[in-house]
Amino acid sequence: MNPSSMPRIRAESRRTVALLTLQPAGDRAESRWLALALTELLHRALAAGGRNRVLSGKDVSPELPAKFADPGALPLPSLQRMRARWAAAVVISGTCQVDVDAVEGSVGLKMVVKAQDAKTGALRAHVIAAGPDDAAALVNSVVETLHKQLRLAAPAREPSRRRAPSLRHPRRSPARARAVREASAPVPGKVRS
Repeated sequence: MNPSSMPRIRAESRRTVALLTLQPAGDRAESRWLALALTELLHRALAAGGRNRVLSGKDVSPELPAKFADPGALPLPSLQRMRARWAAAVVISGTCQVDVDAVEGSVGLKMVVKAQDAKTGALRAHVIAAGPDDAAALVNSVVETLHKQLRLAAPAREPSRRRAPSLRHPRRSPARARAVREASAPVPGKVRS
């Protein structure tokens, strides 16, 4: 199918990122379910705050070749179809792996994430993160690096608990306090009753 004959989506102010399901590295059963869980965490972290539009792998799967060997090395025609159909600027793919140390009884996680430009196919980011079994911390470090390397819109920061000066209670504002002092100050020649 010719990309020019596909329906076009109006360009939005948000950047569109296509996130493919992470591929499990190795044949461990833990890697398969971990791939789905880490993909979901990555999706939520990239979409946090609504500043990036994130497409899931299910949405863009018709544009992918039946089997691609290396995540991060998607063929250019597939990338361009995703760009034409969904206005995807970047396509993110990768692998994840569970490492179990039988001697120490510890579990380690490893993620390799690559981001390709949907227009040119160029590799825009390559992130390798590994750590103990804290999946949320691992995903947060990957997302932080992706935000820096791809210049994606970072999620909006949580508002602080301190009120802005313009939102102060009128009785507590400095201008109000000054006005009350001036109004209650004695006026020369006038006797209070």
